[in-house]
Amino acid sequence: MNESIDSDCPVKSPKPCSKCGCQWVKIVEKSGHQTAWCDFCQSFVMNVPKSWLGLKARSLKTTHEAITGATRKEVLMRSGGRCELCGRRGEQLQIGHLVSVEAGHRHGLTDAEINHPENLCGLCAECNSNIRSDVVPLRIAIVMIRDRAAVNTGQN
Repeated sequence: MNESIDSDCPVKSPKPCSKCGCQWVKIVEKSGHQTAWCDFCQSFVMNVPKSWLGLKARSLKTTHEAITGATRKEVLMRSGGRCELCGRRGEQLQIGHLVSVEAGHRHGLTDAEINHPENLCGLCAECNSNIRSDVVPLRIAIVMIRDRAAVNTGQN
């Protein structure tokens, strides 16, 4: 779905440009985000709220719901039936995020980047609930990446 609006048609912004005071902006998509740029001096004014575009605001729930069945299958198949964090087998796995949804939103990642298979892992319920909105520590992420590489090359 293309969330852009006509960038050739300036719209009045509730926030004036900090450089020239102009309130007319053009909406431009930058790195998957809608941004407002001053129509007069072309300076950045603000990130555009989804409500301006008539879209539902992004939330933790909508980001989680955006994980497709095919992506879930890919992540669970890659995990080989074991928790990618603690190694436990025989439990129903959940899909977890290495960079949490909350942290991804805070750092400007798109839902596609947050829900990319490289950022997802198969976790047991205990590990997934213990991580919550934390980011998986780099040391653990490196071990997971090495393990994934070993599985992909048949060394595991």
